[in-house]
Amino acid sequence: MAAANTRVQLCDADRKVICELARDLSQDKLTALAATTLKKPGLKRPTVTGILSKRDKWLNISDSAASSKVKHRGPKHANLATALIEWFGQLRAKNALITDSLVTEKAKALAAEMAG
Repeated sequence: MAAANTRVQLCDADRKVICELARDLSQDKLTALAATTLKKPGLKRPTVTGILSKRDKWLNISDSAASSKVKHRGPKHANLATALIEWFGQLRAKNALITDSLVTEKAKALAAEMAG
């Protein structure tokens, strides 16, 4: 069984299942059934309530799009991510050796350049 404050990760397909189950069940029964059906023992009522508040969004997602996506937010620093991807592409075009430490150093340099 999940710990008291364990976070349960749900993909879009899971959210869609919860909304489909909600058509016939009360909130308490829904939470219990969803936790069992999805094999997510830490699933709590506030999570289900939040999903149901956006019911139309989750019911209209196609099955292929709903398969594995979990997060729906973009990068925290979009400009930095874009600049780093562009730099990475330039190095790949030159067939340069790219290491983790090189990417980390470049990210820090770009962040410092953008900040100041």
